[in-house]
Amino acid sequence: MNDLERVNDSINRVTKSVSSVGKDDPTSLKTKEGFVYRETGMPQIIDIINCGYVRYNVKRASRQVWWTYGGPNSFHVNKEKAVLVASCDCVIDCNEGAIFIDDLAEIWMYDKESMKWFDRIEDVRKLYIEKHLNDYNLGR
Repeated sequence: MNDLERVNDSINRVTKSVSSVGKDDPTSLKTKEGFVYRETGMPQIIDIINCGYVRYNVKRASRQVWWTYGGPNSFHVNKEKAVLVASCDCVIDCNEGAIFIDDLAEIWMYDKESMKWFDRIEDVRKLYIEKHLNDYNLGR
Protein backbone atom coordinates (compact mmCIF):
# COMPACT_ATOMS: atom_id res chain seq x y z
CA MET A 1 0.00 0.00 0.00
CA ASN A 2 1.62 3.26 -1.08
CA ASP A 3 0.93 6.75 0.22
CA LEU A 4 -1.07 7.84 -2.83
CA GLU A 5 -3.38 4.82 -2.56
CA ARG A 6 -4.08 5.71 1.09
CA VAL A 7 -5.01 9.25 0.00
CA ASN A 8 -7.24 8.13 -2.88
CA ASP A 9 -8.78 5.10 -1.15
CA SER A 10 -9.78 6.68 2.16
CA ILE A 11 -13.54 6.62 2.72
CA ASN A 12 -14.95 9.34 4.95
CA ARG A 13 -17.84 8.27 7.16
CA VAL A 14 -19.90 10.79 9.11
CA THR A 15 -22.35 9.90 11.84
CA LYS A 16 -24.53 11.74 14.32
CA SER A 17 -23.21 12.13 17.84
CA VAL A 18 -25.75 10.30 19.97
CA SER A 19 -24.30 11.13 23.35
CA SER A 20 -24.31 14.38 25.25
CA VAL A 21 -21.57 13.14 27.58
CA GLY A 22 -19.61 16.22 28.56
CA LYS A 23 -22.58 18.56 28.52
CA ASP A 24 -22.00 19.47 32.16
CA ASP A 25 -18.19 19.31 32.01
CA PRO A 26 -16.77 22.84 31.79
CA THR A 27 -13.57 21.47 30.24
CA SER A 28 -15.29 19.55 27.43
CA LEU A 29 -14.83 20.76 23.86
CA LYS A 30 -18.13 22.06 22.53
CA THR A 31 -18.94 21.59 18.85
CA LYS A 32 -20.72 23.69 16.24
CA GLU A 33 -23.28 22.83 13.60
CA GLY A 34 -21.96 22.86 10.06
CA PHE A 35 -18.75 21.10 11.07
CA VAL A 36 -17.58 17.52 11.54
CA TYR A 37 -15.22 16.31 14.25
CA ARG A 38 -12.73 13.47 14.56
CA GLU A 39 -10.89 12.42 17.72
CA THR A 40 -7.45 11.13 16.88
CA GLY A 41 -4.05 10.38 18.36
CA MET A 42 -0.62 11.84 17.79
CA PRO A 43 0.30 9.22 15.16
CA GLN A 44 -2.36 10.69 12.85
CA ILE A 45 -1.21 14.26 13.60
CA ILE A 46 2.32 13.20 12.62
CA ASP A 47 0.92 11.54 9.47
CA ILE A 48 -0.88 14.80 8.57
CA ILE A 49 2.41 16.67 8.98
CA ASN A 50 4.19 14.09 6.84
CA CYS A 51 1.69 13.78 3.99
CA GLY A 52 -0.80 16.65 4.34
CA TYR A 53 -3.91 14.46 4.51
CA VAL A 54 -6.31 12.89 7.01
CA ARG A 55 -6.29 9.34 5.73
CA TYR A 56 -7.04 5.87 7.03
CA ASN A 57 -4.67 3.95 9.26
CA VAL A 58 -2.76 1.33 7.28
CA LYS A 59 -2.70 -0.95 10.36
CA ARG A 60 -6.48 -1.30 10.28
CA ALA A 61 -8.49 -3.50 7.96
CA SER A 62 -10.94 -0.72 7.08
CA ARG A 63 -10.27 2.23 4.78
CA GLN A 64 -12.87 4.28 6.66
CA VAL A 65 -12.12 7.54 8.44
CA TRP A 66 -14.88 8.26 10.97
CA TRP A 67 -16.19 11.75 11.82
CA THR A 68 -19.19 13.00 13.84
CA TYR A 69 -21.45 15.96 13.16
CA GLY A 70 -21.12 18.88 15.55
CA GLY A 71 -23.99 20.60 17.27
CA PRO A 72 -25.45 21.66 20.59
CA ASN A 73 -25.54 18.08 21.95
CA SER A 74 -22.08 16.97 20.85
CA PHE A 75 -19.01 17.33 23.07
CA HIS A 76 -15.48 15.95 23.24
CA VAL A 77 -14.20 14.96 26.67
CA ASN A 78 -11.19 12.75 25.86
CA LYS A 79 -8.40 15.18 26.65
CA GLU A 80 -5.75 12.66 25.58
CA LYS A 81 -6.84 12.94 21.94
CA ALA A 82 -6.59 15.74 19.42
CA VAL A 83 -9.84 16.76 17.73
CA LEU A 84 -9.82 17.50 14.00
CA VAL A 85 -12.50 19.85 12.66
CA ALA A 86 -13.60 20.34 9.06
CA SER A 87 -16.59 21.89 7.34
CA CYS A 88 -19.50 19.63 6.43
CA ASP A 89 -18.92 20.88 2.87
CA CYS A 90 -15.49 19.19 2.82
CA VAL A 91 -16.28 15.91 4.58
CA ILE A 92 -19.27 14.11 3.12
CA ASP A 93 -20.44 10.68 4.25
CA CYS A 94 -19.22 7.86 2.00
CA ASN A 95 -17.06 10.13 -0.17
CA GLU A 96 -13.74 8.65 -1.20
CA GLY A 97 -10.51 10.56 -0.86
CA ALA A 98 -8.53 11.82 2.10
CA ILE A 99 -9.12 15.29 3.52
CA PHE A 100 -6.32 17.75 2.73
CA ILE A 101 -4.73 19.74 5.57
CA ASP A 102 -6.04 23.01 4.08
CA ASP A 103 -9.60 21.67 4.41
CA LEU A 104 -9.19 21.32 8.18
CA ALA A 105 -10.66 24.30 10.00
CA GLU A 106 -9.21 23.53 13.43
CA ILE A 107 -7.11 21.00 15.34
CA TRP A 108 -7.90 21.16 19.05
CA MET A 109 -5.49 19.87 21.69
CA TYR A 110 -5.99 19.97 25.44
CA ASP A 111 -3.42 21.59 27.72
CA LYS A 112 -3.48 19.93 31.14
CA GLU A 113 -1.76 22.82 32.94
CA SER A 114 -4.22 25.52 31.90
CA MET A 115 -7.11 23.03 31.66
CA LYS A 116 -8.11 24.56 28.30
CA TRP A 117 -8.39 23.46 24.68
CA PHE A 118 -6.20 25.25 22.13
CA ASP A 119 -6.56 25.32 18.36
CA ARG A 120 -3.23 24.12 16.92
CA ILE A 121 -4.12 24.14 13.21
CA GLU A 122 -1.60 26.86 12.38
CA ASP A 123 1.16 25.01 14.26
CA VAL A 124 0.43 21.79 12.34
CA ARG A 125 0.27 23.61 8.99
CA LYS A 126 3.56 25.35 9.75
CA LEU A 127 5.23 22.00 10.55
CA TYR A 128 3.82 20.52 7.33
CA ILE A 129 5.17 23.43 5.25
CA GLU A 130 8.57 23.35 6.96
CA LYS A 131 8.90 19.60 6.42
CA HIS A 132 8.04 19.82 2.76
CA LEU A 133 10.24 22.84 2.14
CA ASN A 134 13.10 20.90 3.73
CA ASP A 135 12.31 17.85 1.56
CA TYR A 136 12.21 20.07 -1.53
CA ASN A 137 15.50 21.78 -0.61
CA LEU A 138 17.12 18.37 -0.06
CA GLY A 139 15.97 17.21 -3.50
CA ARG A 140 13.53 14.55 -2.27
